[in-house]
Amino acid sequence: MLKQTVISLFFILITTQSLAYDSYVDAKNAATKDETKRLFCVFTSKSCVPCQTLKDTILSQKDINNALHNSAVVYYVDIDEETEVADAYLKAKIWDGQVPMCIVFNRDATKIINILSGLPTRQEFIKWWNGALTQDPPPKPIPAKLHPIYIRYAQWLKSELTEEEMILFIKELQHVDK
Repeated sequence: MLKQTVISLFFILITTQSLAYDSYVDAKNAATKDETKRLFCVFTSKSCVPCQTLKDTILSQKDINNALHNSAVVYYVDIDEETEVADAYLKAKIWDGQVPMCIVFNRDATKIINILSGLPTRQEFIKWWNGALTQDPPPKPIPAKLHPIYIRYAQWLKSELTEEEMILFIKELQHVDK
């Protein structure tokens, strides 16, 4: 039993350290770099009892925690420490100042998909989270025969192709089966 507890604590310590971000900007950047994940922010305060309840009773449950970390970059915005972030959300009228509040962004962290204010039950949170996931489905894979052309197109958009390479690229596009 002691061995199991030590292993569990070690796993929690490693997981927590590897998923910690120093700032909101770091978390947002991490979300934009991984196209399989969204940005999930929880506005919270250390002195807020409902916030601590949300963290300790719902978000820390193994199945919910795994689901969150498998499909999102999770970041807790402590409104007492990150006042600039909190103020920006207040000014944008996205947040009303009450905590806890959860926000899910799309995969490139540019659009809010869903907002949850207050302390939900476990079932309410799961329903809310699943609803957010269906609003931002994973991107469709690029067909294998188009993948090299897609890469060249991306290079062309970034102006990494010469004029000759661009002409070859256009000729390739004309020969792609639809």
